[in-house]
Parts: sequence; structure tokens; C-alpha cells
Amino acid sequence: MPRCLLRLGFLFSAKIKQAKIVDIADKFREVIGDLLEQALTFGQLGLLAESENNLTETGQNLLQALEIFAKFQDRYSVEMTLGNLSCIYQTTQDTSLLESISQVLGISIDQARQLFESS
Repeated sequence: MPRCLLRLGFLFSAKIKQAKIVDIADKFREVIGDLLEQALTFGQLGLLAESENNLTETGQNLLQALEIFAKFQDRYSVEMTLGNLSCIYQTTQDTSLLESISQVLGISIDQARQLFESS
């Protein structure tokens, strides 16, 4: 087989692989965008529930947001969400919040409590 045809074959193969990679990257961006949008929605639902004095629902929504933000290692959003959860904990002293946060962040319950004491 002539060299130029081999080069064209390699080029064609590389273009196909590149198109597949771009397609996978686009799908990956879609999934990430959807998850982050869900986290923001949970955060907003939490704030809405808080405005209605439904602190249990507020905590549940914020915990779901926290879980997604933590998966993406979004430190800023994790800190903001923990600040909101801290306010709920200070009001309710609901230790199940500490348990849930320790599970989501992979820390002990005492460490979760310390996070709230420092905020």
C-alpha cells in the first residue's frame, strides 16, 4: 500500500477518534451541568422552605445540594451550604444533620460539629 494512503488512513482514524472524544466530552459536560443545576435547585428549594419556617425540609434540600457540591469538590458552594446548614443546626440542634454531613463529607460527627461551632 502506498505511503500516502497509509497516512490518509491514520489521519482518517485519528479524526474518527477525535470526533468520538468530542462527543463523549460534550455528554460529560451535559451531565455535569445537569448535576450542578440540580444542586443549585436544591439550594434554592432549601431557602424557600426556610422562608416558610420548614427547617426539616430546608435541611433535607441543603443536604442534597451539599452532596452534589462535595462530589464536584466545589469548595465555595460546600462552604456556603455548610453555612446555611449551620444556621439550621444552631436553631434546631438536630444531631441528624451532623450525622448526614459527616457521611457526605467523610468526616466524624465531632468534626461536623466543629465545623458548625467555627461558623
